[in-house]
Amino acid sequence: GGVEKNYEKAIRHYKLARITDLGDEQFIDLLVLYDKKRLPKNIAEYMEWLEEVVIKRKDGYGFQQLAWLAADNQHNIKGDISSYKWHYLASKYSPDKNDKIRSPQEMNILEKQALNEQQIKEAVLEAEKWIKKNWKN
Repeated sequence: GGVEKNYEKAIRHYKLARITDLGDEQFIDLLVLYDKKRLPKNIAEYMEWLEEVVIKRKDGYGFQQLAWLAADNQHNIKGDISSYKWHYLASKYSPDKNDKIRSPQEMNILEKQALNEQQIKEAVLEAEKWIKKNWKN
């Protein structure tokens, strides 16, 4: 919305965000930007990049980030199913104990407010397929 994209500023802001009192020492966003050497065109492209890094590095820190982005990328049931899938993976495989606590809470909210039983099963099945294909090979 009217703000010019700036790669150097993005890098600086991500670095600053990590060293604050509330910073979580999670640098996966920086890894993604350093790897691509440019800003993404949109959320969908950034999600693709993040997923590539998660797979390549077997970095479970990216799962919750992907969950938040999925909800932001698609404001519909498909986005909710995708968000549930990534939260499910974060709850099982994230090395961050806060993610392991937060993701089940977010899944519970999605279960109560957005998804039916079949959609939840679909999300879990997608998550298990993703892990089998990309993580445990």
